[in-house]
Amino acid sequence: MSEETIRKATIPKQNAAEEPTLGPGDPPDYFGFTPNYANTALPTVVGGVVQPGTGVRKFVDSLPGVGPNHANDLNHYIPVAVPDTITYPGSDYYEICVQDYGKMFNRDLAPPTRVRGYRQVNNGTDPSGHNTIAPPVRPYYCGPLIYARRNRPVRIKFLNLLPTGAAGKLFLPVDTTLTGAGTGPLNNTELYTQNRAAMHMHGAETPWISDGTPLQWFTPAGEVTSYPRGASYANVRTCPTPDRARSRSTSRCSRAPG
Repeated sequence: MSEETIRKATIPKQNAAEEPTLGPGDPPDYFGFTPNYANTALPTVVGGVVQPGTGVRKFVDSLPGVGPNHANDLNHYIPVAVPDTITYPGSDYYEICVQDYGKMFNRDLAPPTRVRGYRQVNNGTDPSGHNTIAPPVRPYYCGPLIYARRNRPVRIKFLNLLPTGAAGKLFLPVDTTLTGAGTGPLNNTELYTQNRAAMHMHGAETPWISDGTPLQWFTPAGEVTSYPRGASYANVRTCPTPDRARSRSTSRCSRAPG
């Protein structure tokens, strides 16, 4: 007997008038057949205007496309990173930063939601061989799209532009009892900062020093901490070594052979 036949035989039939329903205050039916109430209530609309704090309309904004010509109705799109092919001949070079910014996820959600995301900060190479193609001036969720080509190395200088001090704390609750999120190993009293960052790459032939593992994080320049870098942090030998004392941000260079 097939799985589909078993399902048809075990699910009881109900008439439309007998279909159970759940209201806003009812406990959810996790394992049954009752449709659960949507926790996001519909908004109150007065004169065609959504009243703030009353709810969120669903599926009213289109999804962002690739490139500014395919922006959605909120003017969001996925930017395509343009490589610098001059600095490291034979490679595609990008400078990508992480920073805090605001993102409007729905036209009824105001003000914009604070998120952490990525953007390109270096100029790309134009068809005439000059680095004149400027990246977008603001971040876009979820960051730039990098087109990689087989057997062509990709080099990325990753910059941590998150705030320092109290401003660098994550804007979501953090369980500091978890390993790696609470106190460090030196004196068991100083907490790891919440503005650490690491860039992880999927689907490439990536050396371990560029893989962005859980212990390859680093903090922004100017952060006062006994733990500025993770235990496995490393830079690519052929990339410039970041200078925390001079740079406005901490960076690391990674390389994916392709």
